[in-house]
Amino acid sequence: MQSESQAFANLSASLVAVLLAFIMTTAALQAWGWRIGFLVGLSIVPFGLLVRRGLPETAPHRTGGPPRSTVREPIPWGLVFLGVALLGSGTINTYVGQYMTTYALDTLHMSAKVAFGVGVVNGVCNLVFVPIGGWASDRIGRKTLMIPGAILSAAVMLPGLAFVLSHPTPLALYAMTAVVTIPSAVGGAGLLVALTESFPASMRCLSVGLIYAVAISIFGGTAQFVVAWLTHATHQPMAPAYYRFVASAIGIAAMFALPESAPARLAARAAKLEALEAVTAAAL
Repeated sequence: MQSESQAFANLSASLVAVLLAFIMTTAALQAWGWRIGFLVGLSIVPFGLLVRRGLPETAPHRTGGPPRSTVREPIPWGLVFLGVALLGSGTINTYVGQYMTTYALDTLHMSAKVAFGVGVVNGVCNLVFVPIGGWASDRIGRKTLMIPGAILSAAVMLPGLAFVLSHPTPLALYAMTAVVTIPSAVGGAGLLVALTESFPASMRCLSVGLIYAVAISIFGGTAQFVVAWLTHATHQPMAPAYYRFVASAIGIAAMFALPESAPARLAARAAKLEALEAVTAAAL
């Protein structure tokens, strides 16, 4: 649901941008019309305040239950670094995907109406396929979907952008966006859940919260600036795909190292172990 909410927000923003591009001239949109999108975005604030007011306040102290353990669990630094690699890779993929709107305007020299449509395609693909990936990962395993999805998305990235550069049409741009986004959405749906499940419950919230904040702020906050700089500094229009491909390779390596955590897979593994122990005991 966390990923789904991001997809819905991205789709909503893109639809607003497309609408503005259709009802305004290019000059007016560049001069002042872009501010309308931010004003529309502010409309969510009252709803956020309303939801926050309805949330129950956290109890200031424990009122019962078993005593809390005073033994501190060691910080699993290996898992922390894996988490930074996973979320850093994922956020670079996300932000470079969103940068394709600017890429369509700046590099492919397409109109704003066409360029803003990239966000719509991206948002629809994530909105549809993220819940499918989440549902499937609960049943067949997180890594079973994460790794093939990331590999497939990375594999089609370079030839996809090369095809768009040789055929700079809206259809080619939208098709490339969908082909790269769909496997990433299906595979990446369980990524944040897998990372959360891998941490001990006692440090889960703090660990994942800090890793998420660090990865998103550092890698997500710089992704579009880095891609824009690389594109202009190297005069290489394939720079976004190269940057995203390297990030994907790092993320895929981290996925292989991450332990499987899906409850269904763990339950199946425990059942097999119990059956093996029963057979062994009977044989003895």
